[in-house]
Amino acid sequence: MPVNGGELLIMRKQIAFLIMAAMLFSIVAGTIGEQTEAAEPEPEWVAGAPLAYPIYLAAWVQDADNNMYIFGGRSSLTSPETDNASRYDLDTGEHVRLASMPQGVSGAGAAIGDDGRIFVIGGRNASDPAVYLDLVQIYDPATDSWEMGAPMPEGATVLNALSMSDGLIYVIGGTNFGGVTGNVQIYDPAADSWSLGSDMVVPCYAGSAIDTGGSILYLGGSNPDFITTYQHVLVYSQGDDWWWTHSMELPEKIASASSIVAQDLMVYITGGGRGDNAYGTNWGGVTGCYALDLSTGDFLELPEMSVGRKYHMAGTDSQGNIVVLGGYTYDPSIGYFTTTSVEKLRVMDLQVESADEVGSGEVLTVKLDLNLAFAPYEMMEISVRLKSSDGAFVEHYMLRGYVAEGSPAYCRLSMPQDLPSGDYVAEFYKVYPYNYWGSRSIYLTDVEFSVVHQPSIGERMDSQQGAIDALQDQVEGLQEDLSAADDKLGSMATNLLLVMVLVIIAVIVAVVVLFLSLRRKS
Repeated sequence: MPVNGGELLIMRKQIAFLIMAAMLFSIVAGTIGEQTEAAEPEPEWVAGAPLAYPIYLAAWVQDADNNMYIFGGRSSLTSPETDNASRYDLDTGEHVRLASMPQGVSGAGAAIGDDGRIFVIGGRNASDPAVYLDLVQIYDPATDSWEMGAPMPEGATVLNALSMSDGLIYVIGGTNFGGVTGNVQIYDPAADSWSLGSDMVVPCYAGSAIDTGGSILYLGGSNPDFITTYQHVLVYSQGDDWWWTHSMELPEKIASASSIVAQDLMVYITGGGRGDNAYGTNWGGVTGCYALDLSTGDFLELPEMSVGRKYHMAGTDSQGNIVVLGGYTYDPSIGYFTTTSVEKLRVMDLQVESADEVGSGEVLTVKLDLNLAFAPYEMMEISVRLKSSDGAFVEHYMLRGYVAEGSPAYCRLSMPQDLPSGDYVAEFYKVYPYNYWGSRSIYLTDVEFSVVHQPSIGERMDSQQGAIDALQDQVEGLQEDLSAADDKLGSMATNLLLVMVLVIIAVIVAVVVLFLSLRRKS
């Protein structure tokens, strides 16, 4: 049947309407899907308890108990170097004063020795004739007292000091009357003596030095002699005493930043200056931050701090936060000033789930949810020590945990079959990303639990065999008892027969006697 023009137009409109409706439905469905699968909001910087006094260009170092020790520095661009010493608790925000330094300095480096003493090295003091100091000021936290060490071969300021695994303190770069130095000066705390390492391939100061475990990364830095700031990543091999330039580069020219390795083993580069004049104090620090993934060499841009800062301090607390403190900054309404502000950014939130009790020969499953905010790791290498409650070593495990896209790592620990009942602890003492550059690792957590000994098949068979042997012994004992009883009964029967014979004889004798007696009477 032929279709006229009007009907054809209506059909076309209906088809067009259906197509538009389908497209609209797909768009709405896609939007709903995107909303449903939306990622969790990115962590943001939150305020911490402020410092007791404003400071920048201080020497700072963090101990194993999350205390930040702060030495010297300046409270403003025009103020003299201070001899203040203080301790800031990165967990609680408590900031307490310590015994004053023998000599106030700014731009010094600080490192903790193997014996717990803190070595504040070098620095600047404009009122001292030397200006650029070669001092080694040694603070003992146990006694809250100071002493002096052997002076540096060459004094400098805005340098870096790192305690390394060989027990030595490596002092890198800095500047003095001779200009920017590329020196590596090595201090031995045990011998109170100095030696020199190979010079940096590019003399720098105001860069960040990071211990990766056996190697030192030097990030960025400046050379005012050439009005230059660098994007380079220099590497110092501690064992071989030589420098080389890594192929990876910083996202931009950075100096006067503060960088740390956090609990997730990412390198966090906070604040500082940007561009060739990044080291200068004629403008404040930036709010921008980066994270460096040492397993891939990739950089990730982080949320911005609320306060731009340079020549500040940075550390980590026990809750998985990186913490930035103080520094030199700028506010349009105030101008350039030194801040007391403290900010925190959550980078990891460890959650652990595990059974409280397991049988010997069974598997204890420990769920480790790292909740990594920025680290894009896929696989973690996990080493675990199993110990008894008295600290005796029991077993060692080497595991891998898949953590990509927020997945928790499931660690399955097989309990030895012969493990006796008692309390135990699994120490997750060495955890690091697969293919990680460097030898650093983190002590993640301890998991305490109880073991109930479960006998093995062999032990059960031995137990059953023991029961059978015991029954056999009982049967043999009964047989011996029955044999003895039989012998006794036989003996008793013989004796009874003998008695009966004797009785019969006695009766016969009595009858005969009686018969004879009666016969005589008759």
